[in-house]
Amino acid sequence: MTRHVAMAVAAAGACAALAAGGQVERIDARQLDGHIVSLDDQTLVLRDGETRRTVPRDALARVTLAAAADPMTHGTLVLTSVTGDVLPLSELTLVEERLVLRSGLLGRAELPLAAASVLYQPPEAMTTRAVQRKCEEMALTRQAQDVLVLPRGDGNWLTVSGALKALDDETITFHWKGRDRTFARKRVAAIYFARAPREAPKPAGTVRARDGTQVAFDTLALDAEHLTVSGSELGTCRIARKDVAEIRFRSGRVVPLGQLEPVRVTQHGVFETFAYRVDAAAGGGPLRLDGRTYPHGLGLHSFCELTWALDEEFVQLVAVVGIDDAVRPHGEAVVSFLGDGEPLGEPWTVAGTDEARPVRLDVAGVRRLTIRVDYGPNDLDVADHVDLASARLIKAVSR
Repeated sequence: MTRHVAMAVAAAGACAALAAGGQVERIDARQLDGHIVSLDDQTLVLRDGETRRTVPRDALARVTLAAAADPMTHGTLVLTSVTGDVLPLSELTLVEERLVLRSGLLGRAELPLAAASVLYQPPEAMTTRAVQRKCEEMALTRQAQDVLVLPRGDGNWLTVSGALKALDDETITFHWKGRDRTFARKRVAAIYFARAPREAPKPAGTVRARDGTQVAFDTLALDAEHLTVSGSELGTCRIARKDVAEIRFRSGRVVPLGQLEPVRVTQHGVFETFAYRVDAAAGGGPLRLDGRTYPHGLGLHSFCELTWALDEEFVQLVAVVGIDDAVRPHGEAVVSFLGDGEPLGEPWTVAGTDEARPVRLDVAGVRRLTIRVDYGPNDLDVADHVDLASARLIKAVSR
């Protein structure tokens, strides 16, 4: 069987493409630039000069129209949901098991209490991200009860488990140790809402706005003026096209490689052994290549060899491969891909002085996929933090 690897350097004209109207990434990592004419649940129509092309919705991974801010870097009230909504807010109250919210982008909206995940309320002089990180250090997760997170002056934060009964602009009423108690909202840094006894619905994708608002959707329609999205939790939202930064799609044809457990793992280093990581770089930080952060993928380090048992329905492996930004310009490793023990193209050297490269591998019929990260020409493993960002397997189109 003939194998091939298609690799290309990331496009230098990405900013120009956005200025011209948008950038489209397919699930096979191919990029299309041009003006987005329309987008709905079946197709995307793209115009590049006089050429119009139509792309099936199930072939789309992402549509980018503009850059997005990060609301977590400010002292902003932020509510997250179980379906992936990230909502910077100006107001939030609880009315009969529904959270009534107001945001600059969405205006007034409502979210079922059962759909809420975490509310971050940063104290004065703290960012929302700092509160989130503090909660992560405390290993907080959603439990069967609601949890209030209360900062203390000595730097140690307390948690109180119970049931949220009321929430207004000034106070929180919380049932704790057999009775209702009232807390000033400014004393509470975060609320972890109780995990509802139901499986969270899986949206078709998420929309991210320029202000960092993220909304999950089941259906959508984009025209020259507006993007209209409908979801199971927030209902229907209408967003001005000029405010839309990015649309990400879920596809039944795509399986993130990190979701699969390797059947064989070999790892060792010259000075130190780094275990492979899922959705994080080898050093433990986010996967970051050429200034861009990737939420999903694998962080590997020399020497490392991972093998997966594949279902033969997969036809392609796609990833963006490079040395993580945290250690660049250092790092030099050799990356190889094998299918059933045979090379899938030639190995190549990945260096911290080079840009990351997209890779597309033909894996049709492969039963065992192996990825190997070996020492570079210097035979050392110093800073060999190799990211396989957005590593995903793609299934064939159903006939």
